[in-house]
Amino acid sequence: MSPLLTLADEWRQGHQDAGGHQATVAADVALSPEFWQGTGGDTMRERHGKADDFLTHTINALVAGDTAARDGHAAITADHQRALGKIDDAERAGYQVAEDGSVHLSTTQRLLAAALGPIGGMLTMGAMQRNASRHSGVIQSALGFLGDSLDHATGSITGAFQGLAALTGIASPDSQGSGGGLRSPDYYSIDFGAFSPWLIGGGGVVTITRNGHVYVGPQIGIGTPGDIELPVVRGGWINQGDTPSADQLDGYIHGWGVTASGQAGPGVVGSVGETWGGIPDFGHLNDYSTEVGGGFGTPGAALTGSYMFRIW
Repeated sequence: MSPLLTLADEWRQGHQDAGGHQATVAADVALSPEFWQGTGGDTMRERHGKADDFLTHTINALVAGDTAARDGHAAITADHQRALGKIDDAERAGYQVAEDGSVHLSTTQRLLAAALGPIGGMLTMGAMQRNASRHSGVIQSALGFLGDSLDHATGSITGAFQGLAALTGIASPDSQGSGGGLRSPDYYSIDFGAFSPWLIGGGGVVTITRNGHVYVGPQIGIGTPGDIELPVVRGGWINQGDTPSADQLDGYIHGWGVTASGQAGPGVVGSVGETWGGIPDFGHLNDYSTEVGGGFGTPGAALTGSYMFRIW
């Protein structure tokens, strides 16, 4: 299968699974006032709204990526076949085709022209050279269309996901306008959790910052029944344009935090999350972080609270 179609299938499965989990969690959260009341429950539900909005943007990006990859595959396949047909025409006529698409007389053609004598050979060589030039133009034009299709597919796929980095503010400052990528994660979190067979469950979290500081803590919350993380590892970026200092990271991770997360895929899963850290401080973009990763577990989603202690 084409690599582009493989990507498209993965992204389609991703947005279909994420959409299903989004609906399931929304239904669970809608029922949560019955058993999770007070300020804590209200805060969790408000945070779910923010995480749900981010998940919607993620689903939209996966849908756009799916479409761009399929359209790109169709265009590239058509232009590739067209270019191969033009190359085949030239080779069946006896010409040699170089890697750049230029067409040249073969040794057999040159010998044939020489056998026709000075005048006949000169006339034949001239006709074959003109024909070779025509084939060169046709082939190089077809290769140009193929290159344009490759560039368009690359741009469309990149554009499908570009908005997520801008939305979360995790683009590296030195990459803006220079074609750079994202900065490395501000921290890594290792989640162990289970919500089977009950809606309420929990587990534990280990977090390691970019500065080597290590935090551990318990977590408890609500999740999709059957959701298991054994474990899931996610890289996290605080939602700000510049790289946070060690003190900023410690202030964000230490203490109470709330995470909305979801994962898709059997066995080996992909996982995304949005965390509100540094509680009780809130109200600023950099009180939140975006997490992406994967690990072992089952498809599901969860909304959990944790308290992190620094041990190193």
